[in-house]
Amino acid sequence: MRAQGADRSVLDVVAYFDALVRDRVQLPELLRAAALFTGCPAGFEAPDSGECVQCDPDPEGDTRPVDGPPASTGVTPLGRPGTGGRTGRVWLARDGVPDPLDEAVLERLALAVELALERAERFVPGIDDPESLIRLALDSAADPTARARALVLLGFDPARPIRVFAAFVEDADGGESEAEGGGKGKGKEESEGGSDTESGEAVARELRALGLSAHWARMGPLIAVLSAVTPDERLPAGDFPLRLGIGTAVPGRLAADSWAAARIALRFSVTDARRGRVTSWENLGVLTLLAEHIPDHAIDAQPDVRALERLAAQPRGQEVIDSVEALCRERSLRRAAAKMHLHHSSMAARIARAETAMNLSLDSESGRLRAEFALLMLRLRGHA
Repeated sequence: MRAQGADRSVLDVVAYFDALVRDRVQLPELLRAAALFTGCPAGFEAPDSGECVQCDPDPEGDTRPVDGPPASTGVTPLGRPGTGGRTGRVWLARDGVPDPLDEAVLERLALAVELALERAERFVPGIDDPESLIRLALDSAADPTARARALVLLGFDPARPIRVFAAFVEDADGGESEAEGGGKGKGKEESEGGSDTESGEAVARELRALGLSAHWARMGPLIAVLSAVTPDERLPAGDFPLRLGIGTAVPGRLAADSWAAARIALRFSVTDARRGRVTSWENLGVLTLLAEHIPDHAIDAQPDVRALERLAAQPRGQEVIDSVEALCRERSLRRAAAKMHLHHSSMAARIARAETAMNLSLDSESGRLRAEFALLMLRLRGHA
């Protein structure tokens, strides 16, 4: 896949793209292949959603969203419009003088993209399978046209704002899924049965009570809920009965981005409503970097986190951890004791126990900061 040069001919272009079609290469790989062949970025505008993506001539590169083709770029429309009547386009974003073979490349790229879109449309689930449609809409690796089609079948406009919520799958008795929260797990048969429906409907019902539209699907150990954003949107607050992560408001075609944000927000939520049962990605700010860039294995190996985990497993250990969190929040033993409705001496005994377990002093600012970060890491690992 070397860059196009003077030794290439139209026949080489035809053979190159025929091989891609024969291998049933999907849209992102087609754009990457075109970019590598020509040595310049290749782009695509989806027929229905108008979503524009472009790929650079990098063997490891991926498609990235763009506003559209550059003004001086050669553009070729696809041969057929989408289901909404809008015609898609492909382009080569070449600086300077066009290459003599660019027109042939665009013609063959457009044909290959049309065939890839036809294949993708054949595999879009029907309107009678909303869960599969939601999974497709939230799959960032799926074909953009297929994702847009899934949203339309769900009743969403791919160009209008949408928000995704994330919640833990819950057992009928309210315990969290073992895979994400430490509660009772399910066997395969039970996971695929009525209990999942009860869990998803419980989340959707609470959101609908706030006036939100809610379409849900099981996504591994989580529940994903899609909702259209409206001017009078009411988002869940601290009195929400379930742990919930709130994603960003994005155009429907970018629903996968909101889903990723909702999952990060959910990791910062806790079971106790007083401590943040509902978390919005938009309120996390710089904290999102912790979830995005600190791997789980590094958290698991951190001595302070391991000390807190051992403490939590001991009798009344969680009460000690709650007291440490209150102290870090209030910055005063007496104020923390009042918040916890404890006598000062009882609070002091709990703090002393935590200091011994973590081998630090919570009297100092640095000790409290260290404890705060350990508590935050514990939360990210799903043990808060």
